Amino acid sequence: MPTSLRLLKHGAQLLRAQATAFTPEEIKSPATADLLSQMKTMMRETGGVGLAAPQVGVSKRLFVAEVEGDSAPALPFTCFFNPRIAVLPGRHPAENTSWEQCLSLPGIAGLVTRPGVVQVHFLDERARARALVARGWFATLVQHEADHLDGRVYLHRLASPHDWMYEEELRALPRDRLCVGMSGDFEFVEAE
Repeated sequence: MPTSLRLLKHGAQLLRAQATAFTPEEIKSPATADLLSQMKTMMRETGGVGLAAPQVGVSKRLFVAEVEGDSAPALPFTCFFNPRIAVLPGRHPAENTSWEQCLSLPGIAGLVTRPGVVQVHFLDERARARALVARGWFATLVQHEADHLDGRVYLHRLASPHDWMYEEELRALPRDRLCVGMSGDFEFVEAE
């Protein structure tokens, strides 16, 4: 793993690749602890709420997320190793449509519709099995980050080639045109 991380931008070949899984031994290694520390710092310094390992040049199945609690429930810094996402049908909201942005696609946003309630099974930084049910905006967050592990970015999920805009245009939209804000929640649940 790299000693110093750099944020890859869209077009980098590694962002299009399928990332490989971590072993429990790799998760518990000093190199992975260093990777997590650097990812946490980079995510905070860039103002992100999530960051996937491929975005920093590491083709492994890991993303991290952290949300401060001003306009949404607070999600403490959480490491998602080898995440598996399952849509929970019949739950409300069935879908969540929102403007997504990405640290690897600076300056633009895209309107994306995703399942509204998902369950994420993952390993934490101690290689313990964990699970999280995410709704609304939090469901979007975990799906967005997990897409990076499969070589996708939100642009691949636009319903129309017209469903994107520059960040300046997005900021100028009236609040009711933004579709959703930071609505949603999450809960850690018993891992299977």
